[in-house]
Formats: sequence, structure tokens, C-alpha cells
Amino acid sequence: MCTRFCLCFLFGILQLHGAEIVLQAGTAQAGTTVPLELRLNPSGSRVAALQFDVDHDPRISVSAVAGPSALNASKTLYAATLSSGRTRFLAAGTNRNLLGSGAVAILNAAVSSSMAPGDYQIRVTNAAASSDAGTAVNLNSAGGWLAVNSAAEEMPSTVFSQLATGNGWNTYYYLLNTTGTAQTASLTFWESSGVPFALPLIYSPESGKSPSLSAGTEVTVPAYGFVAVSSNFPQNAPLRVGWSRMRAPEGIVATATYSHFLPGRAMAEGAVPMESRTPGRFVMSYDNAGGFVTGVALVNDSDTKGATIEVTIRNASGQVLFTNNIILPIRGHLAFAVPDQYPNLSGIRGSMEFREVSGGKIAVLGLRFNPTGQFTSIPVGTR
Repeated sequence: MCTRFCLCFLFGILQLHGAEIVLQAGTAQAGTTVPLELRLNPSGSRVAALQFDVDHDPRISVSAVAGPSALNASKTLYAATLSSGRTRFLAAGTNRNLLGSGAVAILNAAVSSSMAPGDYQIRVTNAAASSDAGTAVNLNSAGGWLAVNSAAEEMPSTVFSQLATGNGWNTYYYLLNTTGTAQTASLTFWESSGVPFALPLIYSPESGKSPSLSAGTEVTVPAYGFVAVSSNFPQNAPLRVGWSRMRAPEGIVATATYSHFLPGRAMAEGAVPMESRTPGRFVMSYDNAGGFVTGVALVNDSDTKGATIEVTIRNASGQVLFTNNIILPIRGHLAFAVPDQYPNLSGIRGSMEFREVSGGKIAVLGLRFNPTGQFTSIPVGTR
């Protein structure tokens, strides 16, 4: 954590350059968390570090992670709580790299379940910036609004337990509207640690949206229509994984398709439906015999509680081989190949049972890979 001195060093005599940071508006239900992008437009200014305060209703808890603009410049995002309704952030580093245009921070706004519906302003104040030469840069700021709906108005939530992009992987979301009126769906993306996952996104023409870089997006699907959304990291970028959540009216049906391109081989693809079930247990088969490998992805879809998942492993005869626990943080995710997680399951078949025992809300995905790298989803049962 940066010291209070470090957090305040940027304030000084400002020079007029016209850089700007803008906090996007958002929509959330009481008792949920929504990511909000804080975007920097240098407008020709040489911005190497910046500091700002976020003023908010005390019933909204604000945290943040560095966005692509900060990460690409090798900057760290520091935070200090000044009061129950004000948090100070500093994006800086031990280098003179310039911050580029784009999301410098992804704010995580957690809305209290007691908040009444309405529009709440989230203000960016006391903004200041420094150049790579150590001189002050004028930094204008604009705040956002958070529209809060009551919990009773919350749209159904569904989960896609795996998101993979980079290193030949891409994830595609296909949204079908089965009703006669246009419907709007929201997608939010989360890293395995539970923090917002900013993705470069591209959309099919039907959405009317331009490419964007965001940890969340809303798309309107025409009546009886169809919209596609996909991640767009370069194929040679390092692999990054996480998961996604969709909130949409019941007339929206969605699938996620994972594609993997291996040089010299045919592209591999597998599709999975959205997961909306909340059973006591999820059960799936595993098959690690004959060169096949089973993959598993687990998600804790809770915004308020971590998850303790009791895993029961059986062989093909139904006999219990062993049990263990997997711990996931709030909005946490874990993906693994079964033989890597449990080496004694190499070369055999059986079943795996997952039971949440601590108040979290989990979802489970299974994938089956053949020796050539092709894969398909595994049906996951409940009981």
C-alpha cells in the first residue's frame, strides 16, 4: 500500500494541457457489484502518472484494479480510503512510461442491498497528473452515474464458467432473442481472482455497437434476432482465463463457444449453454484413459461470500476414491485439467461431485479433450 505522502505527491501547480479522465455510467441492482471503467484521454499530453479521488454514497463500496492503460505502461494502482464516501487512487510506477488512451482503472462498485432505487452520482474529484519529466499536467475529470434498481427488479443471472482468450484461444457469446420485442442483456467479465476482466470486444452488426475495451457490456438483441459478441485478444498474446456473467430477460437464450487454433491443425471448437441452475450438488463424469483428458472450470457466482466446494471423487464402479475441498474467493474461478489437479486420476474414468458448503453460489463446466486437441463439453448433472 502506498503511503499517504506518496498518494499526495502529485498535487502542485497545474499547467493547461487538456488531458481528461471520465468515469462511465452504469446500472446495478441493490446487493450486487458492477464494474465501471475510468478512461483516460491524454489529448496530446504526456501523462506518466495520475491521482484522483472517487466520491460516492457510503452505501456503495468502491475498489479498483489497474486497467489496460496502466498495465501496458507498467504502472501500479494504489488506493487509500479517506472516508466512508471517498477513496483516493494513484496510478504510478518506477518508470517514465506514458499512459495511453483507454481504461486506466476498472472500478468495482458494490451496492448495498439497502439502497433504494434511483440515480446516484459517483464523482471524480481532485484529479491531478504528472508528465514523464516530472512537471504537472492539467487533468480534467468527469464523473459517472450509477442507476440502482431494486433487488426485486433484478434480471435472471446466468453463468459461463470459462472464458479463455489469447495463445490461440477465443471466446464467443451468441445471444438469441426468442420473443417478439427487442431485449437487452448485460455481460460482465471476471478474472479468476474475482476482479473485473477488461476485454477487447467485437460485436456482430446487428448489435449496432462498435468495438470496445470493457469489463462489461450491454447489447440489445432485436425481436426474434441474434447477436454475437467475442473477445479479441491477439492470437499470440499470453493466455488469460476467467469467467462471465449474463443478466437478461428470460426470453434471451445464450451459448458460449470456445475456439482454439493450433498451428498445423484444424481449429477446435466446443459450445456450452448458459448455466442458471442452483442445485445442492453438481455431478459430472471424467475420462482420462486412452489419451483423453477431462477439464473442469469452477465459478463462485456470489458477490458477497467466498465458496468452499467439497469435491467427491469416485471411480467408474461408483466407489469413493477420496474427497477434498476447493476454496474460491468472491467471484472466484478455477480451471484445471483433472490429471494435473489430481495425478492419481490419470488413465482412469469415473465421476466427480461438487457441493458448496459455505454459502457461496457455484457453477461447474466440464470439457473432454481427445489426443488431437479437439474437445467438446461434458453434460453436468445435478442432484
